[in-house]
Amino acid sequence: MSRRAIDAIQQPWSYVPTMALFQSLVFCFVSILPGLFLKSLGAGNELVGLASIFALPIAFRFLAGIAVDRGGNIRTWSLVTQLLSTATAVAAALSLLAGAPLGVTLGLFALVGLIAAFQDVATDGFFLFALWPSEKAFYCNLKVQLYRIGILIGQGLYVMLAGRLILDHHTPSEAWGRVFLLHAIVLAALLLWNALSFPRHVAGESDRQRETTTFTRWLRMIIAFVRTPGMGWTLAFIALFRVAESVLTAMKAPFLLDPVAKGGLGLSLQDVGFLNGVLVFGISLLGGIAGGLWVQRKGLKGTLVAAVLLLNLPNAVFFWLAVHPPLVAGTVLGMHLSWEVIACLVAEGVANSVALAPSIYLLIVCAQGPHRASLFAFASGVMNLGWTLPGTISGFLQKAMGYPALFFTLTLAGLPVLLLIRSIPMVALESRDQAGT
Repeated sequence: MSRRAIDAIQQPWSYVPTMALFQSLVFCFVSILPGLFLKSLGAGNELVGLASIFALPIAFRFLAGIAVDRGGNIRTWSLVTQLLSTATAVAAALSLLAGAPLGVTLGLFALVGLIAAFQDVATDGFFLFALWPSEKAFYCNLKVQLYRIGILIGQGLYVMLAGRLILDHHTPSEAWGRVFLLHAIVLAALLLWNALSFPRHVAGESDRQRETTTFTRWLRMIIAFVRTPGMGWTLAFIALFRVAESVLTAMKAPFLLDPVAKGGLGLSLQDVGFLNGVLVFGISLLGGIAGGLWVQRKGLKGTLVAAVLLLNLPNAVFFWLAVHPPLVAGTVLGMHLSWEVIACLVAEGVANSVALAPSIYLLIVCAQGPHRASLFAFASGVMNLGWTLPGTISGFLQKAMGYPALFFTLTLAGLPVLLLIRSIPMVALESRDQAGT
């Protein structure tokens, strides 16, 4: 490929989409698919909920930022960790197809989670360094939408394929092994494009490399960051914003899959993949674009309260479904689905996609300066910690409370975070971001 051709593709419009897709597919592989995989093997909801622990390293990825900041080109960090994620996905696929013990596959899930922590720090840091301040709002929105597309592919098309293979008389292990192999092939293709399109030199990279970050220096940097006026309240909001969503996400698929006698809706794995992915794909994409434009126009001050309320809406929707389980009213592409369920899943997709944009933008405006990669990793790690830990106990909560009581409790639990919004210095954060400091 000529130098001119390489220069032409090393632009944000070229690498931001594939960067986001790779990140989201890996995140899906460690945080969403393990629970569905275990559920299809007949595991109880307690173990399904505990599968959230595979994403725990991502929650602590700010610690990986120390290694990333200590040296090495941030582009190289990103591409090498993407290569390791791809290789581990291949190993997970082969372990299932070869009939290896389940513990081997679960260990590989854990390994991918660890690699993903370093990958996310490096890739997000590259994203922050490569863009000018005036470009961030637009490409932040684009990254959010492509990230969501990756999640929908992972929890939609991958799951539908696994469900179809099981219906075609493959064992669950064989079905998921083929799906994981397809996942690895997709990652390899994205990695190849990223290697070509990632710019070799980005603004601020030389400043980052001149400062070697020791743990003590990193700790001082984080303490100074937390002591920024209003940042403690901001981090508290970031940590609690998605707690209720975490429990709902962990128990949503079990609720849809469990038989009616156990309080579920009795859907098939293929049905769940269709509902979570294909059905809500278009509407979620439009909702996410609308969310990005909404944030761009209104800013944080005009969007955070509504984002909290929107993110809480699915809890009430699932409570209604649990109390009034609908009857199957028709067939969609050969699948027996209720129109009530379809409408509720679409509403959930719209609410989540619109609500996600303000929260991601809040993370970005919090992270400024030469160590913005580590600061962004710390802030997003705080959010991921609030996302991951509640999910690990979700199965035990469901077992103790049942689906209706659980969803009702989540509806109430998602509201107190509204009290923190008044203490977030939103105007100051956005002004500092626009100044590029």
